[in-house]
Amino acid sequence: MPNKHIQTADGIRGLALLIVVVLHATGLFFPSLHGALGGTAQPGVWLFFILSSFLLTCKFIRSGFSFHGVTSYILGRTLRIIPLFIMSVGIYYLCGMFDYDKFISIITFQDTYIHLWTIPVEFSFYFILPVIAFASIKIKKAFGSTYSLIFLLLLVACSSCLFPYTDLSYNGMMVWYLPVFLYGMILAFAYASYEIKVTWWVSDAVCLIIILALLLMAPVPFSYITGADKNGWFTNKFVILGPLLTTFIYLQICGGGFINTLLKTPLMEKLGKFSFSIYLLHILIIFKVYPYHKNDISMYFLTIVLCFGIGVIGYYVIESPMERLRHKLMGFFKNKEREYHSSSATAVK
Repeated sequence: MPNKHIQTADGIRGLALLIVVVLHATGLFFPSLHGALGGTAQPGVWLFFILSSFLLTCKFIRSGFSFHGVTSYILGRTLRIIPLFIMSVGIYYLCGMFDYDKFISIITFQDTYIHLWTIPVEFSFYFILPVIAFASIKIKKAFGSTYSLIFLLLLVACSSCLFPYTDLSYNGMMVWYLPVFLYGMILAFAYASYEIKVTWWVSDAVCLIIILALLLMAPVPFSYITGADKNGWFTNKFVILGPLLTTFIYLQICGGGFINTLLKTPLMEKLGKFSFSIYLLHILIIFKVYPYHKNDISMYFLTIVLCFGIGVIGYYVIESPMERLRHKLMGFFKNKEREYHSSSATAVK
């Protein structure tokens, strides 16, 4: 398995965050653009899904499975997401964005609010990921890396048939987005099994083509090309466009080049570090400002900066203390696992 530290991971998170926040703010501050931008923030969300799935699968490929390891994983994911999610929903409630009944239904995953639908989707998948990873690793050990990739591709095909992206009744359900997460797992096994050297200029060229392709598929240019109304076209095309984003992530992990350098800048890394808090709180800030400042470009930029600022505060006040607690508890489970293996080895002797 290659070096466990993925240097560009935070930068990719930062890019995903920028896509979501900037496009959400643009569509609301400039009503004439709202329809033209329908669904264009979705690739940012898919980037988050693919990257998270990739990183977590890589951990299982490196460390394998044990009772303490899986327990630590479940505890870690729960403490990473749920406390900050509940606190953020509480902030929305206290700011008058919805009533108490809505608050309860959101934190119990029975309902959602604007962008918060992503949390139950992602959290639900985290309980499935170890099962799929375990089966894939067993297949890899028994038959080789290629068969583990074939297994995951078959899962993508099966889930796409059982819960087709064209059926909008599944919108907001984890099973609908399963292919996106599986793309991240496929990326993890490919990254662990095959060393593909990519020159910086090939990486930049392919990534620019991917970016251009996504731009051309946005509602306005795509409607111009096809001659049909394509507002919101992006919304459910994750099965089709997911491989493009997966390729982009792979190239930024393995390659170099100008785009890679940008993603490694301190600004992008900081945005990635604070991305969860900013993502959760950005809609609150935008919703409180935009109704009074539509088509005001100065307030548009100021609000985006404010979203980042409030998110940073949220990180240090809420997220960072929870992360310290999470790492302490996970460290406890790791120590218990080491003690278990050490006592087992002594007993064998």
